[in-house]
Amino acid sequence: MKSVLAAMMMMALLIGASACSEGGAEKESTVVDTVSRGIIRGHYTFGHEVRALRPCGEEEDLWVIDRTDMLPQLFRQLVGPLKGDPRISVIATGSTGPAPVEGFGAEYAGTVTIDEVVYAALEGFECDFDVTGFVYRAYGTEPFWMVEVLPGAMRLSRPGNPELTWPGFSEERKGDVVVLRGGGGEIPATLTIEPGPGYDNMSGSYFHHKARFDLDGEIFTGSALRGLAATGGNPSE
Repeated sequence: MKSVLAAMMMMALLIGASACSEGGAEKESTVVDTVSRGIIRGHYTFGHEVRALRPCGEEEDLWVIDRTDMLPQLFRQLVGPLKGDPRISVIATGSTGPAPVEGFGAEYAGTVTIDEVVYAALEGFECDFDVTGFVYRAYGTEPFWMVEVLPGAMRLSRPGNPELTWPGFSEERKGDVVVLRGGGGEIPATLTIEPGPGYDNMSGSYFHHKARFDLDGEIFTGSALRGLAATGGNPSE
């Protein structure tokens, strides 16, 4: 438990980042005495008197305080009639802290407070999925398309089509909406990221953002996952 919290505090200073490290110990030595804020990654389960998330690389659950009130609903949507002890993969922002002194959460190693659910899926990105190498990944189905926003570049992938790359882009923010315009490519392209919810039409996976990609007038819509890399783009006036 301590290994995850220490890593989270270190990475938060650098990139507000995430870490999934190996660890685990007896409850007496893993109760958290301070609050650590950053990216939360792990596997969540919900049930009668159960609100639990097991951080990546750990063996003990944390009691979940969900300020969004979204995780129980997403769990039901994604799990459906599955029996046993199903869990969904979660990427979120929030903080960890000590276990409650009383109530259902008192027997847990600590608590995790969820401020924003970035991603949730039954079968999707697991703990080994690297979120540090991209700024956004936007997806759509029917037809499938994916745009990766990398530090200083954008890249479009579509089955049966050549990959298109824009070696630069400009970035414009309008409140909660981010507009990224590719530069240096042969075809004009604009990716718009806005608040969701967004859902994968095939898997039902939840994304905090929706995406709209304009490829020289051809419009693609879908969802977007926020990564941890800095844009490296040129801010628009």
